[in-house]
Amino acid sequence: MTSTLFLSALTLFAALFASAQTAVDATFSTSVYPSVTPRPKTIKRGFETTAKLEPKTVKVDIKCLEGECDESVSSILNKVAKRMFGSLDNNIKVGTTLPYLKVKLPPLINTTNPAEKFLPLAHDSKVFETLNIVVKNSNDAVSAKTLPMMAEDYALKLEAEAGTLTSTSWVGALRGLETLSQLIVYSGDGFILPNLPINIEDQPRFKWRGILLDTARHYFDIQAIEKVIQAMGFAKLNVLHWHIVDSQSFPFESKKFPEITKHGSYFYPHLVYSQEDIKNLIQYGLERGIRVVPEFDLPGHTAAWGFSKEFRDLITPCWDFVQSRSGGVMERAINVVSMDVTHENTLEAVKTLLSEVMEVFPDPYIHLGVMKLWKVVGIQSQGLYSLQRTTKKLALYQCCRHGSQRKSLILLSMKKVGSRFYGKKHTMLDRRTTIRKLS
Repeated sequence: MTSTLFLSALTLFAALFASAQTAVDATFSTSVYPSVTPRPKTIKRGFETTAKLEPKTVKVDIKCLEGECDESVSSILNKVAKRMFGSLDNNIKVGTTLPYLKVKLPPLINTTNPAEKFLPLAHDSKVFETLNIVVKNSNDAVSAKTLPMMAEDYALKLEAEAGTLTSTSWVGALRGLETLSQLIVYSGDGFILPNLPINIEDQPRFKWRGILLDTARHYFDIQAIEKVIQAMGFAKLNVLHWHIVDSQSFPFESKKFPEITKHGSYFYPHLVYSQEDIKNLIQYGLERGIRVVPEFDLPGHTAAWGFSKEFRDLITPCWDFVQSRSGGVMERAINVVSMDVTHENTLEAVKTLLSEVMEVFPDPYIHLGVMKLWKVVGIQSQGLYSLQRTTKKLALYQCCRHGSQRKSLILLSMKKVGSRFYGKKHTMLDRRTTIRKLS
């Protein structure tokens, strides 16, 4: 009787074990852990083994297919790889709070049954020791000017002892390194690469993947903006659209028109972005494959410009109207303050300022808003009032094509300084385009 009960119990245990094993295997066959954000174009996991990983001892080998890599490419990839592996801290204990942005992946979500997430380490598990980075284009130097033209595709193949990251450009290699960092898991005893082999092929669906940050209405210090860029890198976003000035403040340091910064910023000189700060921020973004595209709204939303003596006469004198419609909230009301595009000095002043802006920001694009001029504002300016009598709307392009059929203020400025811009609907315009093609 006892033996019969024992055999029955053993049979039942075996059946339960088999069903449990089947459930674990089923979990492996559909597992997406560790997950990658954003989801790659294709990802295949072999579920054959899990490798140990000592982040600070991984050897990184960089080469280019078309010859010797440009020195700037080798330098930035070595720097990024070192930063990625070096940021991992194997002193973190399961269940403890992770330092802010130091380790991106938390400890095991379910520490009681890690098999539900990945294959456990075996006594003979191998150590991941080498990462080979292969860049196809060797002549693409690291530059903020050419960053928008860089391909971002990559392929990542990970085996137990080594991995290969292949990309068309150095930017694609940065995206692949970010993906690799998301595949590294802290198990409680150390770092591992689970569910190997892994093969990934990826490229972005959209060329422009950005975040708009408005520091004109709410000042962010440079360190805060760097954290935004760092977080963008984790998500493989690639454009920081920096709305740096507006009616409320002008925190950009202009050396050509210092009075704008002094009187247009919230608190001079503390809440101001110096040109040196901006250049360092652009370099910070470049090392993460992120463009910094500035926005300088004009001719509307330019009240802060008018607090300077250089632009005082170029801004429509409509403060009575602003006060009457503010409702006690001046921040919104002053958006109606605009440039007087009929003033003879406006074009030259804008051209001078934008030339300086584009010397600081090397990206080939700048957003100028092309904000409309308000009809009521036109009444406050004699030149705009006369213009209003012959045109139904007061958008900048309509004002500037009246009479002598001049090109628009913005387009003429861009033609002189040799750059491009995109307008309110992000329409890309060749620098030779005249405004008549838009109307």
